[in-house]
Amino acid sequence: MASMVKALCTSWRAAAMARPTAIGALCASVFTRGLAFCHRARRGLYAGRGINFGNNVSFSKRRTKMRQLPNVQPASFYSQTLGRVLKFRATTHAIRCVDKAGDIDRWLLKSPNSLILNPQAIALKKKIKRIKGRAAGLAALAASPDGQPAGIAS
Repeated sequence: MASMVKALCTSWRAAAMARPTAIGALCASVFTRGLAFCHRARRGLYAGRGINFGNNVSFSKRRTKMRQLPNVQPASFYSQTLGRVLKFRATTHAIRCVDKAGDIDRWLLKSPNSLILNPQAIALKKKIKRIKGRAAGLAALAASPDGQPAGIAS
């Protein structure tokens, strides 16, 4: 079946995304934005940035291979929901994205996991969602006049 899928697809990327296995799902998540992310992106907040490849072209048109690494800096972000400082290695693009979102909590919640890639950050995102969900439930409970959550009749 895999050979049939590869024959129908024009590229390896399309074949990997069409494969209904765990490997296909992994390839689909890695290639969602059309970039092959470096494994280093799993150790920090890279926000979709990866290694760029290209040619250095001289005046004589001689081409030499080059690669441009992302600008990674150590960064500390304060999480209001968790009440502590989170330290990551982050690209300058990710730092600007967090600043634009307001704080690390909002950026993590609005970003898809395929963009975050860091298992520690994804676990923190789940924790923040759980805490915010609990807080929203308590706020709804406090707002109801009879002390029952909405939709439950006594």
